[in-house]
Amino acid sequence: MDVMRKILIPLSGRYAPDDPEDLDIPALQAGFTAARSLDAHVEVICVTEEPTKPKEGWAAWVPDYGLGDQIERIKQEGKARRRRAKAAYETLRAGSDPLPATLTAPGPGFSSSFVEQVGDIRETVGMNGRVSDLIVIASSEARWAMP
Repeated sequence: MDVMRKILIPLSGRYAPDDPEDLDIPALQAGFTAARSLDAHVEVICVTEEPTKPKEGWAAWVPDYGLGDQIERIKQEGKARRRRAKAAYETLRAGSDPLPATLTAPGPGFSSSFVEQVGDIRETVGMNGRVSDLIVIASSEARWAMP
C-alpha cells in the first residue's frame, strides 16, 4: 500500500490572511486537511527571489539612477511576503480560525514545518516538489499575470 508521506505547500505571502482573495489560506486548509487525514508531513515553503540578481532580459543600458531604491523596495516586499506567509502558517498550525474545528487534533503521524528560501521560485519549488508526494497550491486567473 502506498503511503502519503510529504505534502508541499508553496506560499506566496502576497496577501494578508484576512484578505478574502488570499491564496495562501485555501492552499493551507486543503494541505492540512489532507495531511491530517493521511498522517503526512506538511512542508510549507515561501520562496523569494534575490532582488539584486540580474534577470535574463535586462537590457545592458538599464541606468543605475533609481535602481538602488527599487532593489530596496523589492527586498522590503520580500520580507513582508515572508512574514505574511509565516503568519498564515502559524494561524493554521495553532488550530485557530480559519482552520475548521474538526481539524484541530492532528493524527499520530501528522507534522508540519515552515521553510524560507531565497532563490529562483520555479527551480526551488520544482526541486522540492520532486521529493514530495503531493503539491497543494491555490490558483486564480487574476494572479497568474503577477510576477
